[in-house]
Amino acid sequence: MRIAYYCPLKSPDHPKPSGDRLMARQIRDVLLALGHEVTLVSELRSFVKSGRSDEQLEKQDEAVPEIDRLRRHWRSDSSSCPDVWMTYHNYHKAPDWLGPALAAEFALPYLIIEPSIAPVKAEGSWSLGYSQALRGFELAKKLLVMTAKDHAGFAAFPDLAAKCCHFPPFVAEREAVTGGLHDCRYRIAEHHGLDPRCPWIVTTAMMRDDVKLQSYLAAIEILADLCDVPWQWLVIGDGEARDTIEPKAKAALGQRVVFAGQLPTSDVRHYLSASDIYFWPAFDEAYGMAILEAQSAGLPAVAFDEGGVNSIVQHERTGFLVPERDHALAGTALRRLMGDADLRQNLGEEAARLVQRDLSFAAAAKRLGEALA
Repeated sequence: MRIAYYCPLKSPDHPKPSGDRLMARQIRDVLLALGHEVTLVSELRSFVKSGRSDEQLEKQDEAVPEIDRLRRHWRSDSSSCPDVWMTYHNYHKAPDWLGPALAAEFALPYLIIEPSIAPVKAEGSWSLGYSQALRGFELAKKLLVMTAKDHAGFAAFPDLAAKCCHFPPFVAEREAVTGGLHDCRYRIAEHHGLDPRCPWIVTTAMMRDDVKLQSYLAAIEILADLCDVPWQWLVIGDGEARDTIEPKAKAALGQRVVFAGQLPTSDVRHYLSASDIYFWPAFDEAYGMAILEAQSAGLPAVAFDEGGVNSIVQHERTGFLVPERDHALAGTALRRLMGDADLRQNLGEEAARLVQRDLSFAAAAKRLGEALA
């Protein structure tokens, strides 16, 4: 099929890395692997960070010429008209202003992957974005929902819930670590001055001045209470908040923390595989692509139990989910993992099995193929 693909939150070709961009790319790769012709129909980004109505109206206005451009293109060349419109990640902060209008005009089946509904936004500053996202949900033939939290949101709307299919987050298979894990660990240890004999806690996350910063500050506070036992923290990522995060971490943790900066994707897998524990507080995460990648690499994860994280981490089977942002319980979970190599191995192996069985590229291709069929 010819598929018109659109990502209103962030294009898969956006220059700034993020979990959302990675998932957008992976979905496109799945569609291509299934043999479909995929066209990224627009780079228009509808995301509005604040709830200001004037900014939402600006995004609505920006969509008008894009709709007209695609309309004229498809009418002048019928072979370019798609068979299906597919939108990835439609919600009140980044509603799809293009797909509903064009799908209705050209009688296209309209599908949404990772829809998210928040009825509390129906009134007030986000009402415009909410109403447009809802318009898309109502038009859609299928809603491919990723997390238990989002399934629960749609349960309050029977007509929408009837369209929902389970489509959990997934991660593409990465190349195996070359040279063996032992050699890989010692190369990384030598490069960063790490002690290969003690447990390595690893975090990979962008350093944005938002909830990412809050998660980093919480992680620093939690780890500062564990300095009576040996461990080292390897941080992968960069961003505008690094000037805040790095000095605070080094003041609290000293030589135990190493900042590796932003690394190529091919290197991240090596760093994850060479580490022992993945730790990320995960404030307001939709689910956490970085956590999923760590599990794929065989790491047990410690994270707060909020958002959709419990859709990828199974408590005491693949890691530990900490309720209510409880710093003390997070520290207890980390301490338990640091002191028990067998537990780390067992949880990590189960995490990798879970990803391979349910959250892999192949599993996503099967589910998406069935939805399109």
